[in-house]
Amino acid sequence: MKRRLIALVMIVFVLVLSLRLNRVEAASVSSDYCDYTTFSYMQFSKGKLLKNYSDSELKPYIKQTHKRRFYGWRIAYMNYHVRCNFTSKTILSIVNDGTSEIEYELEQTETTMNKVSITAKGTLKTSVSGTIKKFKGGLDSALSIEKSVEESVTCKTSESLKITIDPGTKVNIYLKGSGYLTNGYATLYDMWLKSFRGAFEFFELVDVYPKIVKEKI
Repeated sequence: MKRRLIALVMIVFVLVLSLRLNRVEAASVSSDYCDYTTFSYMQFSKGKLLKNYSDSELKPYIKQTHKRRFYGWRIAYMNYHVRCNFTSKTILSIVNDGTSEIEYELEQTETTMNKVSITAKGTLKTSVSGTIKKFKGGLDSALSIEKSVEESVTCKTSESLKITIDPGTKVNIYLKGSGYLTNGYATLYDMWLKSFRGAFEFFELVDVYPKIVKEKI
């Protein structure tokens, strides 16, 4: 009888422990989480993203690049070096829907990300070497971002610390930061003829840091 009681207590203990562990929901994030195209929120001092421009809004900038030249780029900017604050993806989410506290220990990690992320539309071309994405045709140089494209920023995503999650509480860890957005339309001329042409956009990362937010569920 005593052995059965001990066995029953052990089974109950294992079940309770397993339920507690299931309350912890952690999600790892790929290395592209500081690519501006994946941000969940962006706040600009003025202007907007390229994807939010209609065809009619782009026409005046396209016309500005129609004055022919023997060789090189003609560039018309919609937004140039516009300050932006952003919230990236959630890098960790911990939910406690039980009746007792949960303690979760965060290990210190560092992630290296590209300083510049880019977008091209139309016949503008990009190339990728490893994690570095560039414009083709020398547009990086014409936009004065040639060196910045190859630079990186290191982000310490968390400190070595313990978080206590109260019952009925969720803890989210976001990446927040700031940077500069530039977009426009560009046409490359080669012996008076149009070669590459289309809309471009790039985001220069200035800083990035984790933010811990607790909220009721």
